[in-house]
Amino acid sequence: MTLGKNVLRRIISIMLMIVVLIGTIPFMATEVEAVSANQAADPLGKGDFVRMSGNTIVRTKGNNYITSYFGNRVPPTAGASSNHSGMDFSASTGTPVYSSLAGTVVRASTYSGFGNTVVVKSGNYYILYAHLSKISVSNNATVTQGQKIGEVGSTVISSGPHLHYGIYVNSYTSASNAIDPYPYLVEGKKFDGVSVQKTFTVRYNANGGSGSMRDQEIVYGQKDPAQKLNKNTFTKKGYKFKGWAAYCNEGPESKKGKWLWCEKDNPKNEKWEAKSPGDNWTYSLYRDENGVFATTTAGGTVTMYAQWEPLPFTVKYNANGGTGTMADQKINYGQKEPLQTLTPNAFTKKGYKFKGWAAYCNDGPESKNKKW
Repeated sequence: MTLGKNVLRRIISIMLMIVVLIGTIPFMATEVEAVSANQAADPLGKGDFVRMSGNTIVRTKGNNYITSYFGNRVPPTAGASSNHSGMDFSASTGTPVYSSLAGTVVRASTYSGFGNTVVVKSGNYYILYAHLSKISVSNNATVTQGQKIGEVGSTVISSGPHLHYGIYVNSYTSASNAIDPYPYLVEGKKFDGVSVQKTFTVRYNANGGSGSMRDQEIVYGQKDPAQKLNKNTFTKKGYKFKGWAAYCNEGPESKKGKWLWCEKDNPKNEKWEAKSPGDNWTYSLYRDENGVFATTTAGGTVTMYAQWEPLPFTVKYNANGGTGTMADQKINYGQKEPLQTLTPNAFTKKGYKFKGWAAYCNDGPESKNKKW
């Protein structure tokens, strides 16, 4: 006898819950692998549970799992419903939650047993995000697909930090209007009458620096509300962050495999080229948290390479028994071109001729500090 898919999912969910209740082994749950979808849905955000990339849902690394499916179940904690109106995804408290669809916020407050809840209306659908530790939007606000709306939590009736994700038709105030999210999140079912916003992916590269930054989804062509690049968190010792140079990994032939350049004397004159068009051209830099609405094409990928500017260090001059004065000098750390030279000696010492400079590090790394 072949079991239906929904029945099989219920059995798996019940078995997992029994394992947790009897405590014989550590918590386990089903993990979603890479799947194709016509409708991008990203409840836990890019890189956490599912990652929105164009119109595809991609499973990526992260300790986030389906812990409860839609429908009949063994209640995981006192007061929880045995007829589940959504799907639960375990995640650490504070994990960002992003809106699956563009729409209007119709609730951003505590809601019955759901705790802190955000509900976004899109067409005839109401997407409910519950048990949040933090709400990041206000009631009646307009949100875009992929916009952060809150953070994972465990408010009110909850067995631990997780996101409750529910889909309702026509009204969210009755459980009878709830539908199974699984086909939309995993099987690629479309939300009828809802327009999917087309996005492209922005990646960040430290370019010799250190640290990590997560990918970002930008809605293609959107100017209002303005979309901003993520704030730089990379660092490079001896350098300060200057901006981002854009390289198109995936996009139209006119941009793919090319850098974005601009004229030094006319920065607004930009073009995509594989190498510098000439001596009067330089990378067209995006500043930190610059607004951006289109750098490639829908479904494309752009990598932002951090650009670094050397920080100066101070050279002080000591006559060492001689006479005269010399002003301090600033030297750019790591700069080879143009060549930087020390200030010509202006000290004198009767009966002696100047031989050269002996260097002493007053303030620097442990390997050099207070050393000759």
